Amino acid sequence: MSAGTEARMDAIEIQPRLADMARRSVEINGLQEQITVIREDLREYAKTAGNGIYDAITVNPPYMPVTAGDQNVNEHYAIARHEIHCTIEDIASACCRLLRPGGKLFMVHRPSRMLDIVETMRRYRLEPKRIQFVHPNTRSEANMILIEATRDGKPDIRLLPPIMVYNDEGVQIV
Repeated sequence: MSAGTEARMDAIEIQPRLADMARRSVEINGLQEQITVIREDLREYAKTAGNGIYDAITVNPPYMPVTAGDQNVNEHYAIARHEIHCTIEDIASACCRLLRPGGKLFMVHRPSRMLDIVETMRRYRLEPKRIQFVHPNTRSEANMILIEATRDGKPDIRLLPPIMVYNDEGVQIV
């Protein structure tokens, strides 16, 4: 990129403590001109920010429904890991409003939720385009999934080669 054309990014965080940590990190790294941390509930954000304002959105939402597994006693961890304030449906709805037509949504999630994610994205005009599984090593099943979707895209999905984090000797390769 040439000078003055750096991408601008907004980071939306519902938890005040984590939003403050993110703001401090942005300042420490001198990125205030590029990154704005906004303490907001994603479900309400489009009402104040407007529709179709983003070219791309990256999300790493809570992985587990409220009813799944034991919730951490630490409120901050529980909110980050369980769908207490934000479900897959909330994410898809908000992203549909916030993305311009043709805009991209990039999601990191758990493979066990893949069908829920794809079904929900499609209900909100977010067409999954590329899916890639992340495996700890060649002997383990995937523990993460990367999904790219396009707002108002046509049906056409590609399954990309898997990513292996460690080789068979336990040496990190990614």
